[in-house]
Amino acid sequence: MNREYSQPDFYRFNSDSLALVEWIIQRGHSYSKVLDLGAGCGILGIELAQKSYVERITFVEIQKEYEDFLLQNIKNHLTPSHLIEVKWKSFKDVLLDEEYDLIVCNPPYYLPGHGQQSSNLQRMIARAFINDSWYDLFYLVERYLTLRGRAYFVIKNNPIIWAHILNEFKKVNLKYVSEVVGDIVMLEVFRLNKY
Repeated sequence: MNREYSQPDFYRFNSDSLALVEWIIQRGHSYSKVLDLGAGCGILGIELAQKSYVERITFVEIQKEYEDFLLQNIKNHLTPSHLIEVKWKSFKDVLLDEEYDLIVCNPPYYLPGHGQQSSNLQRMIARAFINDSWYDLFYLVERYLTLRGRAYFVIKNNPIIWAHILNEFKKVNLKYVSEVVGDIVMLEVFRLNKY
């Protein structure tokens, strides 16, 4: 696994993202189209493409400050055979042309005013839902996940965050299973019924 990624000083990915990739791979499914939400510098989508057959990857990120880093990582770690699209949008504003059989996200899971606070706005946007919400994220998953697709998230094992997530799940037509792995929770999300 090549972990030499170009990253900004204000926020660097941690082992949570890599643990999520390994957890997804252990599930044994194959995916051809990946949607990486809150992509940052592209770690999740790129690592998954390196470990399995992926035709198409769409990266969605709200912070343009990641642009140089994400584009450099795509150039350094993906092949020309991958169909790649990057959208610089918030979760609530992104529009996509297709559905995906795999959606991944290491979300900015802290709620505003909770968790580790920073005076750096770029860092806070990466860590907390300031511009979007858990509902915006789940609605996006509900809208663009294929019937048999799966979405995977990694979150901190925190009762305040977990209670909020469970409340947001009531607003969408999705189901989940979870597994606690140390101080993080792996979340597998799928559709409740067919449309």
